[in-house]
Formats: sequence, C-alpha cells, structure tokens
Amino acid sequence: MFNTFHLTLTHIIDQLFPNTTISQNGGSVLDVIEKFNAKDKSVRELTYGGGGVIIYMLDDDTTLYKMSKKPNTCETWSSENDKYQQIFKNFDINSHTTLVKLLTPIEYVNTTKICGFSMNWIHNPLKEKFPDAVSIQTMFGDETFSFDSPQRGVFVGIPLLEQLLPNIEDYISELGRFMGYLHYYCKIDGLDLEVIMGKENGHYRLYVIDFDQAQFITYDLENKKEIHNVYWSLGAVSYFPNIYIDNQSYYELFKYNYLEIAKKAGHLDYALKVLELYED
Repeated sequence: MFNTFHLTLTHIIDQLFPNTTISQNGGSVLDVIEKFNAKDKSVRELTYGGGGVIIYMLDDDTTLYKMSKKPNTCETWSSENDKYQQIFKNFDINSHTTLVKLLTPIEYVNTTKICGFSMNWIHNPLKEKFPDAVSIQTMFGDETFSFDSPQRGVFVGIPLLEQLLPNIEDYISELGRFMGYLHYYCKIDGLDLEVIMGKENGHYRLYVIDFDQAQFITYDLENKKEIHNVYWSLGAVSYFPNIYIDNQSYYELFKYNYLEIAKKAGHLDYALKVLELYED
C-alpha cells in the first residue's frame, strides 16, 4: 500500500468511501502521535480506554486522535477500519440520515510499532450540566438510568432527553431507520455499538460509534448466534426504545421505522426474528 499503488487505492477509496481514508505511514495522525510521545506540550491526553489513549492538539478543537502500541489493539483497529470501508461500500448510510450519523475515522495509520486514527471531535453538548463528561450517551430505552464513567462519559435517560429534544419523536424515528439501514443495507450487526450526542449548528445530533466487535450478516434464518448478535446491538445497552419504558409510543415508532427499512431491503422475516428476541 505504498507509492503509486497507495495513491491509486486512496483515490478509489475517496470515491467509494468518502467518510473514510487510508493513510500512508507518515501522515498527520503519525505526526501528532510522534509529538505526543516526544512530550510536545502542544499535544495533550484527553482520556484512555479500549486499549488506547485519546489525545488532541491544543490549537485544534475539531479532531481527536487515538493511539496504541499494543499489537492486539492495532490488529483490532485495522480490522475495524476495514469494516467501515465495507459498510460504506455496501451502503452510504450517512447520506440517508440527518439526525443520526455513523462516526467513522478520518485517517488511519498502522506501522510496525504503533497505530492510530483521527476522528471528528464530538464535544460534550451538555458542558454546563456535566462539565467533566468526555461524552453524553443517550438512553432512549431507560426512564431513570444515570451513570457516569470516566472513560465512556455520562449516560442520560428519557426525562432529560425529553427536555433537550422537543421533537424527540423525530430522533426516535430516525434511530429506527438508522438501525434498519445498518442491519439490512450496510449488512453489519453493530454488536457493542455506542450512541453519543453532539451538537452542530445549534442542533443536537446523535452519533453511532464503535464497531470493533461488529460482524457482517448473512441473513441465515437458522443462524441463532447471528440473530442474537443483531438483537444484542439493540438490547445490550438501552440506547433504543423498548417494551419496558412507560411511553410505549416511543417503542412503536422505533419499531415501525426499523421494520419499514427491513421490509424495503427484503429482510422483514429476519428483522421480525430479531425483534422477537428484543421484545422477550
């Protein structure tokens, strides 16, 4: 992936996967990592987790960088980067949504000694209420849940979301469509994903992140493990409305939009099996 071949491959990926790029060794990600390792004061650590350290440049509040020296972590990140490319090859999900977006790497680099990637910095939009939170994780499936994790951020439930989002039904509808697109057009289960909140041009936006454990789907109706993994992307954490919340209209809205996309993709029977587990 070097020299002429690298340039040709980069051009192809720019055309096919505009949300993801591949970097030759020595790109901007590597430059920032080298500054951090050299204890350059212009680069600071934000937090750590997932086998890596998240860093940023003092003069740039738009980009975060994640780095690791662990071979196993680098192998995982390389695989995850490949998944993002395949996702957008299957379906350009971000061109079909407005309020919910898939957050992908800007640039990825992997040398024999270190790996890292850059990504858009989704700032905590509730800084006044949660000044120390690294992110705001949205729990549309929980009435009271409140949890603060130094690595993952603050988890907020339906009462606060209703205050923040007067048009909360629009977000729920699009979450249903987004997960339908993810499962039945992008063809990936989304296992262990996260949903965080950001703010752009004065409006809240949701971002879906973390695909290191995700696997692509075969739609085998007899593959119980695969169907369970698709269900678990919905049910592992209460990011999405479910049958247990008081306002069941939220769940019906999410379900309707999810199934509509599955039906259009020709996978309604599969989606019904997924929701059968989700509603159990």
